[in-house]
Amino acid sequence: MDAVIATKRFPVPPQVPGAASTGTQLDLHISVLGNTATWKVNANGERQANVEALSIIEKDTAIVDFRKSDVLGPGRTDTLMGDFLIEEHFMLAPGEYTLSVELHDVNGPAGNRSVWRGPLTIPVQPKGVSFSDIMLTDGTRADAAGNTVPAPFSGTYYPPEMQRLGFYAEVHGSAEALGADAPFSLNYQIETYESRSVKGAFKSTQRANAAPVVALAKEFPIDQLPSGNYLLAVEAIGADGTVLARQEQFFQRNNPLRYDLNALESVDITSTFADAINDPDTLAEHVACLRPIAQPLERRMIDERLKDRDVTLMKRFFYTFWANRDGYDPERAWNKYHEQVVNANRMYGCRNLRGYESDQGITFLKYGLPSTVVDGSRDNKQLPYLIWHYYRAGRYSDKRFVFWEQNTGIGCWELLHSEIPGERNNPHWQAMLSAPLGNASMTEGTQVRSFEGQRVEDNFLRPH
Repeated sequence: MDAVIATKRFPVPPQVPGAASTGTQLDLHISVLGNTATWKVNANGERQANVEALSIIEKDTAIVDFRKSDVLGPGRTDTLMGDFLIEEHFMLAPGEYTLSVELHDVNGPAGNRSVWRGPLTIPVQPKGVSFSDIMLTDGTRADAAGNTVPAPFSGTYYPPEMQRLGFYAEVHGSAEALGADAPFSLNYQIETYESRSVKGAFKSTQRANAAPVVALAKEFPIDQLPSGNYLLAVEAIGADGTVLARQEQFFQRNNPLRYDLNALESVDITSTFADAINDPDTLAEHVACLRPIAQPLERRMIDERLKDRDVTLMKRFFYTFWANRDGYDPERAWNKYHEQVVNANRMYGCRNLRGYESDQGITFLKYGLPSTVVDGSRDNKQLPYLIWHYYRAGRYSDKRFVFWEQNTGIGCWELLHSEIPGERNNPHWQAMLSAPLGNASMTEGTQVRSFEGQRVEDNFLRPH
């Protein structure tokens, strides 16, 4: 079982003016990842998941409160396994707690369960104007009493198909700080995570009047928001323009620009870093060096652009490529990568290949420098080989690459074998290192059973 777990804190104002606060409502949102649950056909002929959730609040190892729920996922007639939400609500006093969540797949094997545990802080309600947490929302729904309330959005990642970003937040303490019904303003905006600057036109203002609780429920259309890391920020602004309070919520947007010719024609590159590259050879070189990190569609576009060498199309593709990786500052992303291309050309160029074209250079640009290297270039019982070991390579851990020099003396190391899915995989790599020198006569499956073969295998399994 796997889930995205989020907590949102909403202070509860006192029932009597001047009295102490009654505490903070903690909303616990457990978004179960549907593809990690077991779906079975129910009595209505629909496929449905069934999850048991146990949520425990502890303070100093003593249980303060808990909830136990047996939750059915939505009934489905298709084969999809959509995510679904489990909600719990607690009322807590200020203090330091530990929250634990246990999930058990009722339909699945006994071992299909997960446990999450972490610290939880309920702060003392500050004096003056303050915000609750910001809850990201996805439309509205009816609660148990039939009231229309915001529907929580699971997680902080907005994929391409999500076209709107909604949110809900509360302002507390404005009546006490400003006086009942005193006017103030609420700004809400989307900012780039790195610079805290407002992104384009994603900013709006709402007038408000002071009250014990002022609710703010709004949404932004994000169909034109580029891929990147962002902050949703809300601010309470006094009549004199001072910022009385501010709250932020991080989120990620994945909204890639399309690469077809019609889409590229609509890309405005005026005054961008891509528009400043006017030498066709330099531009073609910059486009070509993207191949190691490009997706299959992008590689096809690279080949087409290098074939037609249309300067305008190359510029638009080049800009789009980096805008899809950093919608806020594509130039910074390119400069960072270009530094690595320069390093790859310096360290791994060979014969008539630039570094970004060689197998070593491609591996370096995709995964960075290896954690350890075993140099077998002086092993006269094998063809020269190098073993690159990565503690972390992209989303994979503990993976190895084997390079060899088939034609000795020319300094070009070719990739012979890799453990990463999608890379060149060669189960006979040990025998290929030995066979040309006549050392592969003792073989067992894909391994060479000789002293030299055992040494190579030890270097592969236990790099140092």
